[in-house]
Amino acid sequence: MKILLAEMSWPEVKERLQPNALAVVPVAATEQHGPHLPVMTDTRLGHEVAVRAARIAWPTRPTVVTPVVWSGLSEHHMAFGGTLILSHATFRAVLHDLIHALARHGFRDVLISNSHGGNIVAMQQIADELGIQERTVKAHMSAIFEKLGVRNRTQASIVFRDLEI
Repeated sequence: MKILLAEMSWPEVKERLQPNALAVVPVAATEQHGPHLPVMTDTRLGHEVAVRAARIAWPTRPTVVTPVVWSGLSEHHMAFGGTLILSHATFRAVLHDLIHALARHGFRDVLISNSHGGNIVAMQQIADELGIQERTVKAHMSAIFEKLGVRNRTQASIVFRDLEI
């Protein structure tokens, strides 16, 4: 079972599009995490959580994980080498365009799974800009995050449901 969009051919993606299919978009940052950890820590953790959650969800819901949006809102870390940032406008535009692209391909539900606290406000703004009711993950996905040992994950994730774009 393939879950990584980047490893699928377009016919495989098309086959995955069932009425309850879910696309997970991991959102992270490239920034410092002390002198001992790589600057891709948020990205690596966010990717792994998304992949593990998708594998757990798979038996009841076909799930696809997109490549990680690895650059986020980290202006407060620019004093540390290796930090790569996007402006608020660019970050929101990237997520807006990715959500629209997934919806145009037929994904009705998209989960933005965030692994960097600096991105939360912009994610809420995107929900407002798209005119879509923001929903935090409560039942199915929060249970999956709990199984993975991830706490407070629902506060940093937004689900867009029943997209019609």
